[in-house]
Amino acid sequence: MPIPMDHPHRYRTDHSHPTTTAMPQKYDSLSNAGKKLARIPRFGRLLGQMTTRQLERINTRAATYFELFSYVGPTNDKDKTGLIDSGLNTKGAELLGWTGKDTDDPGPNNPKPNRNNHTTRVWQSQLAMRILGAVAFEMYCHNQKLGRPPTQPIDQDLVTFKQYVCQRCADSGAYVDQLRRPINAVNLFENDLPRVEQMNSHGLEYAVLSSTGEETRHVMGDARRPLLFFADVSTQAFFAAYWALNWSNGTTDVQSVSHWIPDPISQENNAYLEFWEMLLEMPEASGVGLQSLQNLCSVLYDRSKQPDPTRPIRSTELIYRTWGLMQGTAAMAVYRSEFAQMLAAGNPVALGLLSDKSGKSSFIQLADRRDPRDAWDTGEFMMGDETSGKLRPQTVEPFRLHRYCVRNSEYELFDPRHQDHRAFADQPDILEHPVVNVSWYDSWCFARWIGGFELKFGNKTRKYTVTLPSETQWEYGCRCGETTPFTWWDRQHGDQIRSRDCNFDGNYPWPRPEDAESRTGGLYLGRTIRVDGGDKKLQLKPNPWGLSQMHGNVFEWCASWYTEGLTRVLRGGSWFYPGGDCRSGYRGGDQPANRSRDFGFRLAAVLVSRDE
Repeated sequence: MPIPMDHPHRYRTDHSHPTTTAMPQKYDSLSNAGKKLARIPRFGRLLGQMTTRQLERINTRAATYFELFSYVGPTNDKDKTGLIDSGLNTKGAELLGWTGKDTDDPGPNNPKPNRNNHTTRVWQSQLAMRILGAVAFEMYCHNQKLGRPPTQPIDQDLVTFKQYVCQRCADSGAYVDQLRRPINAVNLFENDLPRVEQMNSHGLEYAVLSSTGEETRHVMGDARRPLLFFADVSTQAFFAAYWALNWSNGTTDVQSVSHWIPDPISQENNAYLEFWEMLLEMPEASGVGLQSLQNLCSVLYDRSKQPDPTRPIRSTELIYRTWGLMQGTAAMAVYRSEFAQMLAAGNPVALGLLSDKSGKSSFIQLADRRDPRDAWDTGEFMMGDETSGKLRPQTVEPFRLHRYCVRNSEYELFDPRHQDHRAFADQPDILEHPVVNVSWYDSWCFARWIGGFELKFGNKTRKYTVTLPSETQWEYGCRCGETTPFTWWDRQHGDQIRSRDCNFDGNYPWPRPEDAESRTGGLYLGRTIRVDGGDKKLQLKPNPWGLSQMHGNVFEWCASWYTEGLTRVLRGGSWFYPGGDCRSGYRGGDQPANRSRDFGFRLAAVLVSRDE
């Protein structure tokens, strides 16, 4: 199937003026994130001055921003130091952190910051970074409380807003002098915020903090409501994440972040997506603390921390990206216990996912050489595109494959919000239809949410872990030992597909028939049918190994890569596609975040332990 080319472009900084001539040899060694920012003149010039070791640390967008803003060069040359340090050379900004007012005369006990001293420049840059972080994070919190986008300029109750920012800076220990002695935060912050804004006039225009109107720029709470804003949303996201990881105040900030979880289906809270991306990409050099990161990410796993625990937002790509990070946390334990609690409570849908009414497992054992299903179930088969003549021998280890694709009713135990995004919702038996409009990340996270199960064999117990099938496992279950393009319940006419065989676009059978007797009649339902094959217009039987609808109905996500690092495998064809795309050897792929009305999945399980 075609791979969409319109991948979402999430980098919103202006790239319209490529300037890489300052670093022609270093440019090729940058990561993709570094190359994007190197095309911006002010960033490109600085990257051209950096050492090879510095450039090696630029492997994410957040890491690039951190180096560009925080770097303090050996000299006070505006073109050979970081953007913050360079901006602090501006008149007014160079006084950042000074306890006096701009109009005061320095004294022997209160000298002005020495911009020729490297230690002073580092101290000032760190203070500016902290103030900008506090402003950016509080701006997110402030706008969220008002029900506004996080990047909305602060134009209401500016006095209170600045008080909150000041308190954040004070609580974080920002206001100590160069000798680490406490300083009156309120007085100093009132002076420092305008000084930070002054950096814009020295190479940082439209990149850091700004306000409108010269006559109101430095007026605290002016009645004319001056605007305070980050003109570049990516910079704001970076500084908000930088603050959150280093100085967030625990429960209160975690509660705020719980309102910022992006919903991948409805696009709700997508304005916060860049914050999360920066959060997860922040380099260790920024001082990121593991505990802080785990606390912030706990809202993705523990539904009780979300605003509506009965309808949690399952931001599955973020869950996938933080899975290793969250191992051993209380939030992970909550996530993994949800399905087990449903089983213990006797939830009929949860119980039905694992076994039928007779208690027989819904996961069919395959490739067990000690107990094969039939003569074909040996664990060895011919895999590949049968139309090209390039079938190759392949071997699989014993595994279990679910007899059905995951139903709407089952998936919505995990994500109740999916009810609002069902396809073909007018069908009376829609709960028994395969769940669609799910991404690979959704499928992967659902499998991890299920976790595993145990099966009793006499007085022995076997424990299984639930996962997505690999592409090899999926094709093994689909072929049932055959080498023909299709495997039907009776192992007959496997060289062709007809409307009575599965749910596909019957207007395009395979191979295209030449005689009227072989024609399918063009049956095209234009929708999914029940996972068990039952429908008023079709009555489909499972394949010889008991697996239902391995051909047609919905494409099924597999664990394997289609294009390494870019797209994941989809197999089986669908109701929307022609017969040729339903062949056992047909391979499709799509980006793991993409969804479609004909993308679904089924579960697999692998043995992890047994009682001998």
